[in-house]
Amino acid sequence: MIHYILQTIAFQLLFLLLYEVFLKRETFFQQNRWYLLGTSALSFVLPLVKLPALQSAIPSQYQIQLPAVLLGEPSTTTTSTQLPEVLVQSNTEMIVTVSQIAVSLWIIGMIGSIIWLAYKGLKLHQYIKNNPAENYHNATVKIVPGKHAFSFLHYIFLGAELSISQREIALQHEYIHIKQRHSWDLLYFEILRMICWFNPLLYLFQQRITSVHEYLADSAITKNISKTSYCNELLAAVFQTSAISFTNTFFNHSSTRLNVLNKSFVFQNGQVKKRILMLHSKQSTTTKLWKYLLVLPLLAGMLVYTSCSQEVENATDENLSQQISNLKMSLENKESLSQEEMAQFKALFSKATQLSGDSNIKVEYTDNWDESDSPVPFTVIEKVPVFPGCEGMENEAAKKCMSQKIASLVAENFNTDVSKDSDINGKQRIFVQFKIDAQGNVVDTKARAPHPELEKEALRVIEMLPQMTPGEHRGKQVAVIYSLPIIFEI
Repeated sequence: MIHYILQTIAFQLLFLLLYEVFLKRETFFQQNRWYLLGTSALSFVLPLVKLPALQSAIPSQYQIQLPAVLLGEPSTTTTSTQLPEVLVQSNTEMIVTVSQIAVSLWIIGMIGSIIWLAYKGLKLHQYIKNNPAENYHNATVKIVPGKHAFSFLHYIFLGAELSISQREIALQHEYIHIKQRHSWDLLYFEILRMICWFNPLLYLFQQRITSVHEYLADSAITKNISKTSYCNELLAAVFQTSAISFTNTFFNHSSTRLNVLNKSFVFQNGQVKKRILMLHSKQSTTTKLWKYLLVLPLLAGMLVYTSCSQEVENATDENLSQQISNLKMSLENKESLSQEEMAQFKALFSKATQLSGDSNIKVEYTDNWDESDSPVPFTVIEKVPVFPGCEGMENEAAKKCMSQKIASLVAENFNTDVSKDSDINGKQRIFVQFKIDAQGNVVDTKARAPHPELEKEALRVIEMLPQMTPGEHRGKQVAVIYSLPIIFEI
């Protein structure tokens, strides 16, 4: 999930950089609007797109492999079978993992965003409910106290203190927002911000599209009145602005300086300055529309990246050992390996090295298992060892029964107080290996853990395993090696 979030943010940053460098100053306002809406949505979809054609076209050595999140580093052997991991929890403390903390923070932030959005919605509802209404074409005009001028969906809110000329221009301006459905754009970004509240780029997207909305409205209204008259009204007064971010406002507050006819004016309206400059900027020629084609190589690069990146999934040696064993079993009666089969072995060896971090791992293959060899590979053995109480079952059922019995024994007998007199805390992984010999005895027990106390306790518990019915192969009782991962949480 973390890789998906990082890719999404990276793609949004690239889309914004392209907009800032090439598109922001152009007067293609409608195209800029759709660009911001489209690229913000694409950034969430592209990380999920993997095109097999691209992946197969690029050699594997040039493909990108994202870092794996490893749960542990158990020892790997082709002659052992790994039992399902056993979870042992200490009752002395509540365990909170990093992922749980991250999810909790995300949920808290989203709840806060929902509450804030609901507060702004309630404030807007009060404007609608408590103020008189007028009709303007297919819009509803609400007369509110002060000098507000903003719109939302089919509502236009005009301050009662506005002059007649200011009210008329604000009314026309806000009606354009309604006709072009700008409120839906802002609501879309509000929802994205609510879910991804931690992503600052979504706030930048919303700011950019708000500016584009104003440029669109200004451009439309100056088709009917002169730009000079319109700019004079903008400079005549500074309106108070609502703090509701999903409304289209006639003015936005911030201190700025504007030079007009060699005279410097300071007024509390940075957005007005940008709008006036954009109104008087030279109209972009249609030949500059080629700049939007720059998004194509950018999209191509993103698709290549997502298609050829290989995120290594959380893995344990249980899966790796099983793959090796299955391949060995399928090739058991062959005298030699084909190039394709040898390539499979090399791929498994590479994966084993990656997961364990040990370049000395040996992955060996013998055409046929020799009876003199000991122990017998688990995938080859004809009859698996049987735990007391699991007699009379088929191989698969006996394996499942043994796993359950061993897990219960370890969970019930593991001393969770082992950490009280040491600095052991958090999640600890213990890897145990043992052999069930030809007489059914549990021998050659080994353990590996971050702390000696855990190794000692794991060995003590494994030595409590009872004598079992030994495994059989080709009419002989044989030895089988097992490995058992134990997760201890304190």
